[in-house]
Amino acid sequence: MANDAGSDYEEPVEIETSIKCPACDANLYLINYQTEIPVEGKITILTYLCRKCLYKKSYVYQDRRDYPRRIILKVTTEEDLNAMIYRSPDARILIPEVDAEIFPGEDSSGQLTTAEGVLRSIMERILPMDSEGAGSPELEDFLNRAINATAPFTIILEDRSGRSRIESPRAREEKMD
Repeated sequence: MANDAGSDYEEPVEIETSIKCPACDANLYLINYQTEIPVEGKITILTYLCRKCLYKKSYVYQDRRDYPRRIILKVTTEEDLNAMIYRSPDARILIPEVDAEIFPGEDSSGQLTTAEGVLRSIMERILPMDSEGAGSPELEDFLNRAINATAPFTIILEDRSGRSRIESPRAREEKMD
């Protein structure tokens, strides 16, 4: 694609790597693209692509780094359940009422969800345990009530990169040490 006069568009940089495709063992290509999007600002998109079998894995990073922060939202209403949450690849989520923690994994690429989406994610992980007799009916009951906005709970995002956020006027931030 040609670069129009006055346009800020830059072609993605693509290089062949020595990293092997997990599906077919061919060399992966790394495509590096930087752009700017609303709300997030400047981002970098790294995509590993296999030209042989079309395997693809992408990572999106917000270029801006900020101070380490803890963001806290007490969820008490349906409106709170719909609060948009951006969890950066470096952040963990805590819900103290159910002693739940979601840690960033080695392959974490960040997440855009809602407070309700966080609860549903936890439920997806505990329901299989229930069928094996290892889950807790009290926990499942609490999560169901929380999803229906009848049991208040707290979402805490701890992010050393400072890029996470909760889009709610009721969310409060604290600096982390």
